[in-house]
Amino acid sequence: MTGLFDSTSGVLGRRLFTTTWVPVFVFGALVTVLVLSATGWSETRGRWDSLSADLRGLAIVLFLAVTVLLTQLFAALRPGVIRLFEGYWDTVPLLRRIARRCARRLDDPVERSRRPWSLPAPEEMLPTRFGNIIRAAEQEARRYGMDAATAWPRLYVTLPETFTAHFAAASGAVDLAVTISSLGAVFAVVCGVFAAVALPWYAAVCCAGGGVLTCWLGHQAAVRAAVAYGELIRTAFDVHRWLLLDAMGLTRPTSLSAEREQWRQIHQVWQRGVPDAGQAHLLGYPPVSEQQSDQGQVPST
Repeated sequence: MTGLFDSTSGVLGRRLFTTTWVPVFVFGALVTVLVLSATGWSETRGRWDSLSADLRGLAIVLFLAVTVLLTQLFAALRPGVIRLFEGYWDTVPLLRRIARRCARRLDDPVERSRRPWSLPAPEEMLPTRFGNIIRAAEQEARRYGMDAATAWPRLYVTLPETFTAHFAAASGAVDLAVTISSLGAVFAVVCGVFAAVALPWYAAVCCAGGGVLTCWLGHQAAVRAAVAYGELIRTAFDVHRWLLLDAMGLTRPTSLSAEREQWRQIHQVWQRGVPDAGQAHLLGYPPVSEQQSDQGQVPST
């Protein structure tokens, strides 16, 4: 069995193994126990004992294979799940109205006056604490004239290895908490209904209650993990943003106003392909020295 777990870890990778496969495996084990309880333990044990060793091993391998497939599927769906956790509910009209009400309720004028960076702009408030923590962190880039969504993929590849290691740990904590919370909600609904049909009433209550509790605890853990995750996003823009300028071969600005204008023109190039008319000099290309200019000249004939 240890060899099987080691093989599974090798196939999935360490992060996916810890943040997704382990919760999925526990979820699958609980569902299996629930189904076997409805079938009858004595009957199930008799069938298991009647199987050969090869068939038992095959059953275990098949179970692990199913959990690996579910892990890959959930990993592909998780970005969308995280958006739901953040509160991007605009696609559903009813949820859109609920989202606006929740966003107004979460806006705290006192906290905004004391620590304005801890909340998004009033017009950009989201309906969940989880979403507002991350959005507030992303707005840090605006202090310098940067757009976080556009700049982050480019900035991330220039960050120091020590920073990316800490960031990966914080991101993994968010992924794990979201996975646990999501699976708890699925367990409450699916297994609660199954238990209500196939098992005594108290089993349905335990399944639904346990799933809801797991979902709530996972959500609270996700909110806490988002705080550390958001602080690292802030740190990346506050401390390391000029590494991106160095990687692009552009000069560093000498003032905050110059930096804001430089990033604005850089974003124009990224998004439109060209800077504003007459503003190309603000991109920060280094001046050409006389020696470079002479080397670039074509000798006359």
